Formats: sequence, structure tokens, C-alpha cells
Amino acid sequence: MRSWLSGVVLVLLATLMGLATNALREEPLPIFQTLPEFRRNEIGLEDAFALFAQKRAVFLDARSAVAFSSGNIIGSLNIPPEKFEIRYPELLRRLQEGSSDAPLTLITYCDGPRCPKAQTLAARLNKKGQPKIVVLKDGFAAWKKGGYPTR
Repeated sequence: MRSWLSGVVLVLLATLMGLATNALREEPLPIFQTLPEFRRNEIGLEDAFALFAQKRAVFLDARSAVAFSSGNIIGSLNIPPEKFEIRYPELLRRLQEGSSDAPLTLITYCDGPRCPKAQTLAARLNKKGQPKIVVLKDGFAAWKKGGYPTR
């Protein structure tokens, strides 16, 4: 009986330590996060690069500033969802500078397909009324691995 109780206590302590460690991370893993309401199209690497080459898209990096500074898609803006309200005016300025007949496509991205930040950012952009938003399907890791332009 004591070994069973000791096992339960150890599991509970390990769980609490894991949750505390996650809470202290710069980019905590989404444990109890609900999926964003916004359901959008995903865009593959080739189509995203075509828009990049034609200068018909603005790439929005949803990762932390630290991750962004360690590498990003050339010309992208860093707008982590938790800093959305602070950084959104910078995006509006970029969109006004590049205004033309057709609106630019906003392409949000994160680390990879399991990172929810790109979808969260897309949902917030949708709520602000932005018309053309897509999420880069496999994120920055795939873009970089594919040999597309990064800095």
C-alpha cells in the first residue's frame, strides 16, 4: 500500500514540476489551449514562394523575438500573438506602403505544423478584418529546409 501511495505522490510531483517548468518557458507549450475559431486555408511552400517572389505577400512570423532573431523568412515581420496589439500598427504601415489594386496576402508562420501560434495570429488578423490570410503549412522549419530565402 505504501509503495502505491509513494508512486502516486511521485507522479503528482513530476506533473506539477513539468507544468511549472512549462509555465516558465519563453514559449510555453500549449497544454490547455483551445483551437482558434478561425479556420483558414493553408498554403504550401511552392505557392508561398511564388507570392514571395512576386512581392504579393507579407510574411508574419508568430514565433518569439528570440526565435525570429535566430532566423526568419527575409522581409517578414515578427508578430507573436501575445504582442499582437503592440505590433499590429507596424503591419498596417507595411500594408499601406505596399498598397496597390489587389490586397497583399498575409502569410502567417511558426516553427512547424504543430505550432499553434500561426493559427492564433491568423485568427486575430481575421478579427481585425484583414481579407487575405493563409498559414504556411509546415512553417519556418520546412521553408528553411527547402532552401528558400532566410536570414
